[in-house]
Amino acid sequence: MSDLKNKILEEKLLSLDTPKSDYYSVKEIDNYKNYFIGVGMRGETVFIINSDGSKGQKNDSFNGKFLDISTNIEMELDLDGKKITDYFVILRLKNSDLNFLKSYFLSLCSDILSKFGQDPAFDDLSLHLKSIYILFSKLTEKAKVEEIGLWGELFLIRQSNNKELMIDSWHINPKDTLDFNSGESKIEVKTTPRDERIHKFKRSQLNILTQNKGYLCSIMTSKIENGISIDKLVEIICQDLTTDYVLKLNGKVAAVAGISKFESEFDLRAAENSINFYLAESIPNIGDIPSGMSSVKFNINIENIDKMEDDGNLPDLISTVF
Repeated sequence: MSDLKNKILEEKLLSLDTPKSDYYSVKEIDNYKNYFIGVGMRGETVFIINSDGSKGQKNDSFNGKFLDISTNIEMELDLDGKKITDYFVILRLKNSDLNFLKSYFLSLCSDILSKFGQDPAFDDLSLHLKSIYILFSKLTEKAKVEEIGLWGELFLIRQSNNKELMIDSWHINPKDTLDFNSGESKIEVKTTPRDERIHKFKRSQLNILTQNKGYLCSIMTSKIENGISIDKLVEIICQDLTTDYVLKLNGKVAAVAGISKFESEFDLRAAENSINFYLAESIPNIGDIPSGMSSVKFNINIENIDKMEDDGNLPDLISTVF
């Protein structure tokens, strides 16, 4: 349902002309008489809500680098010649040229449609708007991860038949040592563009993975024409998710990708054919190191290490992929 609402919003946007003056070109959203989608003269995307009870309320505005939210704004909307003057709530996305950010914004807008329905009450809506602003305030201009690394982690989620469990277990904070942690199983994902199964490790990372009886997920892929980008991978995953999990996934991706233009396309078939799991304890590591030495990193070729097989007793996360 969320994906359908997103498509409706996208189609409405595509049908709008960019205004030549400092006004918004808007259209009413079908079956939602109090909601409007539009564009500004600088190409920004706006979501406008006629909320019951907003008139006379304090204008609680949030002005961020990527998103502005204004409440209790009196304005006139022109809907194909039909004029509406009232007090509105306005969400304005400033960076509409970034596809991922725009998709994230529209998923948040479709969530508002689902949560608040035809006649949104201002008091309930205002609390929700604050949470949206907080999400956008966490976005950064510089990505916190490498593109191929993020692609590999999303690919693992895509392969799972329990995507909700994978998303709940996905730890995207750069300070987290391991990529996935469900409590029962811990997985570190390594994705390489090489022809050999060679991955880079931090010694401390491999130590923690081994001590926790964790697992390595190894993926091999490469950049190709007409492959699958991060944006497309997220779109594919979201087709199987509820609105809440669409928001959760997009929020986690946005937190690490920021507004970076991750446009590379990777070979999905190669990843599908190469994905393997390994016991962390089977991966060679460096023993004791001299006192004072730290941040030790090294490459490991795991081509000759035995991969895991489905013995009917796989841990929770891995069993959803086999």
